[in-house]
Amino acid sequence: MDTPATEAQAPLSKNAEKRKRKLERKAEYKRRKAKEATVATKSSDVASDDGAAAGTSREAPPQLAYTGDAALSEKLGEALLTQWRGNGKRGNGQTYTHGFHPYKALMEPLCVAQLLELLPGQGAIYDPFAGSGTTMVECALAGRAGLGGDISPLAAGVAKYHAWRPSEEQLGELKRVVSVVVAELEAAVAGAVAAVAAETREGGAASVVKEAREAKAFAVEFELARQVVSAAVQQPDCSSEVAGALWFLLSHEEVYVWPEWRTQRPLSWRLDRTALRYAEAIATLVDAVPSGTPAADVRVADARTTRRSGLGGDGTVPFDGVLTSPPYPGVYDYLEFTPSTSGLAAHMAREWRDGRAAAGQEREEGDAVRWEEIGSKGERQEHEADPSAFVERWQTDTAAWLEVAASSCRAEGGRIAML
Repeated sequence: MDTPATEAQAPLSKNAEKRKRKLERKAEYKRRKAKEATVATKSSDVASDDGAAAGTSREAPPQLAYTGDAALSEKLGEALLTQWRGNGKRGNGQTYTHGFHPYKALMEPLCVAQLLELLPGQGAIYDPFAGSGTTMVECALAGRAGLGGDISPLAAGVAKYHAWRPSEEQLGELKRVVSVVVAELEAAVAGAVAAVAAETREGGAASVVKEAREAKAFAVEFELARQVVSAAVQQPDCSSEVAGALWFLLSHEEVYVWPEWRTQRPLSWRLDRTALRYAEAIATLVDAVPSGTPAADVRVADARTTRRSGLGGDGTVPFDGVLTSPPYPGVYDYLEFTPSTSGLAAHMAREWRDGRAAAGQEREEGDAVRWEEIGSKGERQEHEADPSAFVERWQTDTAAWLEVAASSCRAEGGRIAML
């Protein structure tokens, strides 16, 4: 007599099989990354020049040397160590919108909060290298006005929409536009992917054909998404603020690297999910910001030449301090992080041009934002034959932005905090 199958013997359902495969991929991915990290740690230990034996922990905090006022320098040192050991969260474990967009430049939120305590008053704070907007978000959480600028239109957009606190009407408008975009993108992609499958059906091994098909379908999805979003933001019922937020969401997907262990999803699904997560993150930020806190003001700007207004519509009241992390000399090419197809960068550059026009300033040739970033890696490589020329240029640029920032900072008691 046959006995009924127990629960353990019963065949897995289709969904259970998918979950099992996903967990197996995730476990394999973690094992590989752990192995790579172990190899990298051993290499670093062997190559270290401090005489430590291989295998020494790399988590020991660096030893700091203090100069100047003891109370002030110790607080600065504490902030520096916070940046060194940080995990992107504040003291309460909350991230708010910090790090939502995977843009590379990120100061530790708790480090910024600690530095803010060293800047007197409750007035506006200026960050001429806004990056991902950490200073703007922390200023809002502290009940202070945040003024930001960045030479990169992409960075300016990321900073602006990390610190964005939309009204209920604006948030409702964003959700409505996203739903329209997702539906139209699904319809457009369905036909395009079928065409791609037909084009790549013949020739080569099955694995090669599959890889080519996926790569082409991926590119087609993003191209169609840009077309759909571009049409949506041009509608008369789509405000400029919401248009920028929509480009911000698409930019997130353009930059985000999908983990290998996760099953690939259609771009429409990802965009919809990202919009939901963004709305949740915004809600936590809005709830935490003290009532009456001014909205952050972030623009495309060259820190060496652009003087930002302080409090008051005419900018007659200077800001109370500067809190920023200026470019490290010869380490990054921040402008190279921007994809040529970035709709968010184009949106912020358009705002910059419109602002110049409103102020009666002449448009630059070609209507483009064309500045050179300070101390870029590319510039250092160009001066490999004469490093002193690169150092001199970096020092000149640094002195220029410090002079511009100081000229707008409160004369008595104003401070500039740099990481």
